[in-house]
Amino acid sequence: MNNGSLELLEKMGGHFPFQCLTESTACKPRDILKIRLSQQKNAKGAIQQILQELFHIFNNNLTQVAWNGTSIKEFQNGLHQQIEKLETCLSAEMEKEMTYPGNEKFLLTSLELKRYFQTIDDFLKEKQYSWCA
Repeated sequence: MNNGSLELLEKMGGHFPFQCLTESTACKPRDILKIRLSQQKNAKGAIQQILQELFHIFNNNLTQVAWNGTSIKEFQNGLHQQIEKLETCLSAEMEKEMTYPGNEKFLLTSLELKRYFQTIDDFLKEKQYSWCA
């Protein structure tokens, strides 16, 4: 994510609500750090997938969250532009990787990322996209 997206996300989120401190979360942000991004080509593909997963989460039902709708759209547009730029840069490279016999690490990284973001998505649905979720 670029600085503009991070600043917008911080502005939208504001301070963490005190009443939400007792809520338990299904996943820990540090879990994503456990995913191996050892090779540069794995990291590029992982970044693309992370941006796509974030776009998916912020494209879902966020009506319970008291965020400014314009800010959410601006954030989504920024993510979408970053995804498109990255896809353009990686399209030829990804074709080569998918046919490369040693791409198991890339596929494993992709699967781990899907699981991580699926856990987040399931948690948000369970909590009905509430402010504390």
